[in-house]
Amino acid sequence: MDKVRIGILGYGFMGSTHGEMLKDIEEATVVAIADPLPEAREKAKKDFPEAKIYSDSYELLRNPEVDAVIIATPPNTHIPLLIEAVKQEKHILVEKPLAEKLESLKPLLEINIPENLVVMSGFSLRYHPMYIDLEKYIKSLGEVYLFHHTALGGLPPAKWILDENVSGGLLNENAVHILYLFLWYFGFPEKIYASIKDLTTKGINDNVLYIAHHKDIITASLLRSWSAKQVVRYFEVTGTKGSIHIEGYLGGKFTIVIDGEKKTLEYGDGIKEMYTTELKEFIDSIQKNRKPLTGLREAIEVQIMVHAAKQSNHKQAVVDPMREAGDLGSKLLAKY
Repeated sequence: MDKVRIGILGYGFMGSTHGEMLKDIEEATVVAIADPLPEAREKAKKDFPEAKIYSDSYELLRNPEVDAVIIATPPNTHIPLLIEAVKQEKHILVEKPLAEKLESLKPLLEINIPENLVVMSGFSLRYHPMYIDLEKYIKSLGEVYLFHHTALGGLPPAKWILDENVSGGLLNENAVHILYLFLWYFGFPEKIYASIKDLTTKGINDNVLYIAHHKDIITASLLRSWSAKQVVRYFEVTGTKGSIHIEGYLGGKFTIVIDGEKKTLEYGDGIKEMYTTELKEFIDSIQKNRKPLTGLREAIEVQIMVHAAKQSNHKQAVVDPMREAGDLGSKLLAKY
């Protein structure tokens, strides 16, 4: 098959990161880039002199020379762009989260995605070597009963992230990476509890404690803060045969104790490998007409988890995520 001709919608941090990784992937070529900001378009012209540059993403989507698109715009624009991309018969890699809120997924019920179109969600940790290995080591712990992640840090620089109507706030825009890990390793949760606070007074609910009960007796929890004034990242996993401690996030010191035997590993940040592997998965899925590892259903499930956490915080109670998602959630999962 010829090279997959890719258009990038949004040329901020993620769009340009994907563009940089695509330069080293022989099976694809960037032929078009769209961004409403003049400075982003100037960078795009410099990075890809032969690509067609647009100020309007919808105009790019109408270009018949584009086979596939990467949607790397703010979350509240994802669903309208995804729907137009389907209408224009483009393969799609849509960045996480799928939308700024669950209600924004309603239009997905009104479209039918052809079987030959690839729609992939951008949960990049699925392609990071440390998390691929973590899945294997978790299975060696016997009966796992606790998975916890602490992530302390500061406010992100991008202004749109600080607008909850655009990004959905910290839990939706950022913490979904960890919620996806919970989903990947343990399946969809049965119960969720969350406490969410806005301590920076930016209106983005920048502190989250999330706790979920998964199958059997697994409890998955996350403490995430953008107002901590220090950076701390670590994981703890415990099971009947031992435990795992990871000091870091994208790489770090990885310590495993199983049946009394201790092993320590070191991982580099793996960022380039992660994004390159993710993009190769997208391209290979297109060329072989197969479903990608991270599809649309997983993105919908994570959106339901976020919605349930916000409802739990509002009710100050443990909630059933599917009950909170209501008819919309049930119809989406039945369809996708």
